[in-house]
Amino acid sequence: MLTKMPDCRCTETRQIKHMLRNTTEARVGTIFVFWAFALIAFLGLQSCSVPVIYYDDDTSGVDFAAVVATFPEYENVPLPHEIVPLTQKTISIETERLRTTALSSPKPASASDSRYHVGTSDILYIVVWDHPELSNTNTNSKDVSEELRGSVVSTEGNIYYPYIGSVNVAGLTVEQIRKKLTKLLSATIEKPQLEVRVSEYRSQKAFVGGEVVNPGMQKISDISLTLIDAINNAGGATEMADLGKASLTRQGEVYKLNLSELLVTGNKALNVDLLDGDIFSIPSILESKFYVLGDVANPVHEKMSSINKKLSEVIADAGGVKRINEDSIRNSVQYFVLRSAENGTLIFHLDQKAADSLIVSNSFEVIADDIVFVTSANRSSWNLVYQQLVQYASRLDEIKAL
Repeated sequence: MLTKMPDCRCTETRQIKHMLRNTTEARVGTIFVFWAFALIAFLGLQSCSVPVIYYDDDTSGVDFAAVVATFPEYENVPLPHEIVPLTQKTISIETERLRTTALSSPKPASASDSRYHVGTSDILYIVVWDHPELSNTNTNSKDVSEELRGSVVSTEGNIYYPYIGSVNVAGLTVEQIRKKLTKLLSATIEKPQLEVRVSEYRSQKAFVGGEVVNPGMQKISDISLTLIDAINNAGGATEMADLGKASLTRQGEVYKLNLSELLVTGNKALNVDLLDGDIFSIPSILESKFYVLGDVANPVHEKMSSINKKLSEVIADAGGVKRINEDSIRNSVQYFVLRSAENGTLIFHLDQKAADSLIVSNSFEVIADDIVFVTSANRSSWNLVYQQLVQYASRLDEIKAL
């Protein structure tokens, strides 16, 4: 009796269909799970993302302060330090502010009387017409004694003159001395006619030091000795002179003088006269520093050069921007410059992605004591960046003293 064998092809067909059904269900499940996680991640990022807020002109990049103001710790309080966007306009405003500050800083008062007043050790040339025996005849000779060159004012402020004796002349002008001697000689000589002048100015001096070719004492005469005259008399300023930070010490008061402004604008009000006892000094640019901190290859405090550097140059000198991780590579670099001002610290901000960032960074000059801070931090941590800026601002005076 023959037994009917099972149809193997039917069995294989059923197994293949079962496998296909399981595979399809698995793929559908995998796709569902993938999109579910993607949706959750998307919603999570949306809920914790920081809004992107741009400056009003829409070309200066992200408004850093506005973004920081959205964080919980700053929602109900004003930011302790204003953030100023760096643009060509704000650069012009800052340049004018610096110029105005230089012009409005206290200036040493001019002498109430510009005439020369005779003092100790000055030598007077005195001629009495028609009386050669009373006249000084060797005033131009350096080979004779002081007494023969003229009348030397003593430490007590007196001169000795024939027919008169001791006469106090200290503090008097040449004209006042002439009138005084004429009156005294009238008791001996009828209608005397005198000529009086200073043949050697030795009582009044000012010191010129610092970055000039020939520092030292300079005599003050009947011709005013201005700041520019003093520099020229000293052989000129050296290449390392920081003309923007010159100083004048007068009677214990120190006055800051911006000679760069004087040379650029020719403002004569800045070219003050030196008086007896003044100390005029021009420091070296090497005494002035600026600082480059944050995400740069070589954070440094660097000495100023003879030419002010642009923001782009100081960052390049510090090795350029240092990318810490992949996130920092994707993030836009933010540049900050902290600067002391009359009413506190200014914080300038430049977004690397701003339309004119290259032009601005090549236009903005870094000056002495500036702090340049660079960061490529994610926007979600800008509140921490701002806190760092506030710390720098509050300690700017300490950092300047380093």
